[in-house]
Amino acid sequence: MYIFYNRIISKNQNMNKQKTWLIQGTQWLCAIIQWLYWLMSALLIVFFFISIFSFSTIASWTETYTTLLINGLSIENMETASVFRLVLLSGILTFPLMAMVFRNAMLIIRTVQGKTWFSKGDTPFQNNVVRMIREMGIFLISIPFIELLISIVIELVHSVPEMSVSFTPIPIGLLLIVLSIYFQDGVNLQNDVDGLI
Repeated sequence: MYIFYNRIISKNQNMNKQKTWLIQGTQWLCAIIQWLYWLMSALLIVFFFISIFSFSTIASWTETYTTLLINGLSIENMETASVFRLVLLSGILTFPLMAMVFRNAMLIIRTVQGKTWFSKGDTPFQNNVVRMIREMGIFLISIPFIELLISIVIELVHSVPEMSVSFTPIPIGLLLIVLSIYFQDGVNLQNDVDGLI
């Protein structure tokens, strides 16, 4: 019986180590992806200003590429500087939103562990966690609409042969908003239980 008990304890300790490693890895991955999005946003701003002052430099870089894909907006056969700038503007507006999605994911992990200044313990049922999940959903839903608006402007200004916008983030964003509603119910239940004790 003693050997069986030690095996169970050992197995639980190994599972806790794996869980800790997985959580830490996810947190680091979110941080890296967040900073990559911020870096790409800065590069797009630089390309935007280069295209204003010297479009021929950018055009020579993009001659070999027939399709430009930034986030979910894809454009075939760009011929004018204004179309190129509008596509860059799409990335300048949407990449920071994606960076904020990954920032919130990292902060949720840290808040649940009780490692942020606004954390209320080590529970996922906190108002700040609910707020960040809801924000992630709003950010994801707004990205395709920004890209759609820019693609409409591109179509009005220039007739582009092929252009597409990905609406994949919308169901994920809606799912996160619904999840935040259920987490809010969890916060309310936890507050009720804490009030009883």
